[in-house]
Amino acid sequence: MKFALVLEILQHARATIITNKIIQCAFILSLKINIALVIYCVYRSHEYHRSRTPILTKSNTIFLYIAIIITFFVWGAVAVISGPLMPETTEAFSINGTQSGLIFIIWSTGFTIGSFSAKPLLSKFKFERLLGFVACGSALFAFCLYLSDSYLQYLLSFLLLGVTGGASFTTAHTFVGQTFIHNRAAALSALDVVFSMGSMVSPLLLVFLFSFAFAWQTPFLLAAFTFLLCAIAYLSIRRKSEEGDQSHSEDASQAQLPSKILLPIAVLAVPTFFMGALEWAHNLWFVSFAIDRGVEEDTARIYHSVFLAGMIAIRIITIVIGNRIHNIKLIRVLLAFTLIGNIGIVMADSWSLLIVSSFIMGVGLGPMFPILLARAMDVNPERSASFSVAMVLFITAGGHLASLAIGALADIYSIANTFMFSTVFAILLVISFEYFCTRTGKILKNP
Repeated sequence: MKFALVLEILQHARATIITNKIIQCAFILSLKINIALVIYCVYRSHEYHRSRTPILTKSNTIFLYIAIIITFFVWGAVAVISGPLMPETTEAFSINGTQSGLIFIIWSTGFTIGSFSAKPLLSKFKFERLLGFVACGSALFAFCLYLSDSYLQYLLSFLLLGVTGGASFTTAHTFVGQTFIHNRAAALSALDVVFSMGSMVSPLLLVFLFSFAFAWQTPFLLAAFTFLLCAIAYLSIRRKSEEGDQSHSEDASQAQLPSKILLPIAVLAVPTFFMGALEWAHNLWFVSFAIDRGVEEDTARIYHSVFLAGMIAIRIITIVIGNRIHNIKLIRVLLAFTLIGNIGIVMADSWSLLIVSSFIMGVGLGPMFPILLARAMDVNPERSASFSVAMVLFITAGGHLASLAIGALADIYSIANTFMFSTVFAILLVISFEYFCTRTGKILKNP
């Protein structure tokens, strides 16, 4: 009996070692892929880019934009769901904190690959066709997530869903950047608003579904159904013949000229990297952090939604005020909110301070993505696709850092202690964002 028990323990230990080896190899491969894509993106950033302004009627353009908005809502829910589902995922697949963090790394690696792969496809396919094909793939892989009954199958499905997500983002951002010439910040903020709404609804949806005893994978089935409807909408769009309709955007003629490099990728990359690290550290680990601090699981998910509500509120304001969001004084106030909110979350000793700090941080961090991307596109509109790809790449890299570092340290120390590393990300974001705004401000004043 004792020999059988010892043998079982040894077999379990051997299986654990093999699993950890697989995780290490997967992470190293994921890291190499992202580093290679980042280097390649920087190396090829000098290439000329041509605008691919769609020849669509006004009604079709509006319909396409509405379909993109719905798609972004679903992506917002899917993107953050691995964080609120971490307790269920850990229990269902019997995994530790490092393995849980790997889920996001795999997802974001696929997102990076998909975003990078979409760039050459934009010159071969119409926007609506590419978005339709990608939505079909998204529906399939979301359904695979719903059916997953093993950890490796779950990882593979998240990887493939990430690929379609990255392709969808780059395609949508390029369409918006080349179609909404005079209000890019507002149009991009609208996408961010619905993305954040999806992210906010995600933990609340889990609370609702779990209250009726639905399976924890049910949200993926709902996502698959919505992606399928979006695919039908994209593929139903019919264009007029190109000979009969020559309506292009106002700067289409300029976009046919070689693009002069006014903004190096590195200037955009650094604040994007730390923005990704800070945002995804919060999205992935806040619920676990709050639970470790003594907050009930459902209450922690609601607190996370308060952070997302702050992001939504400021993005709605960004849509209203348009290009005035680029005012440097306003940007500095937002950066101060981000840092103060983060410090308040880490140091909070009461539920009221935790809620207020979450909302303040959400308000500060909310408009950072559209400000970065819109300012970069204003400097070099011909390189819209390249800027979108670069931002996805570096947000992913930052998210990898947050996911792995906090997850690995949480296995050694408590998540309540390791979550404070997010403050370092916040400080570095403020410094790099200030430099980006100063650099782009000089270029826009003296083109």
